[in-house]
Amino acid sequence: AYHRFDVPSKKPGKEPRHVQEPRELTLHLHYQFTKLLDRVVRPAFLHSATKKRSHVTNAQAHLGTDPVVCTDIQKFYENTTRAHVKAFLRVDLGWPIDLAGVMADALTVDGHLPTGSSVSPLLSYFTHRRLFAEIEQICLIKGCTVTLFVDDITVSGKHATTTLLHQIKRVLWRADL
Repeated sequence: AYHRFDVPSKKPGKEPRHVQEPRELTLHLHYQFTKLLDRVVRPAFLHSATKKRSHVTNAQAHLGTDPVVCTDIQKFYENTTRAHVKAFLRVDLGWPIDLAGVMADALTVDGHLPTGSSVSPLLSYFTHRRLFAEIEQICLIKGCTVTLFVDDITVSGKHATTTLLHQIKRVLWRADL
């Protein structure tokens, strides 16, 4: 069960953000799964949903480095589908297909990650971790620093250009993100 509500946008003309907050047993399940995912070591470039990392450490990673380019993944949770979650559970965690399907149903709402759940920040990262590793490699090859904070990708360094940003966006587009 979910509590659904809209959060008005602070920007004029932008549609409100639709929030789905888990309740009762669903909330408990999401919290327990979050605790399990939280045990997994994450890469240094991930600054969200990680102890001792935050939007502050994300910004600090780029201090004194010029230029800086950024992009965000539009509707990241909404575009992280039940199929993505099921594939992560099935392929990456090795769960049986039936269990992966049941758990994917329990961790998603309306076919995507819920925007108001504790599980969404970590599960969205792990579900797309290969994609983010590919982006990190592209940036490292260019000698750039990359960070990820939920759906915000920031790149800094001598070769942090709009051309590099377009390369990153092509990787995201290829993944339908």
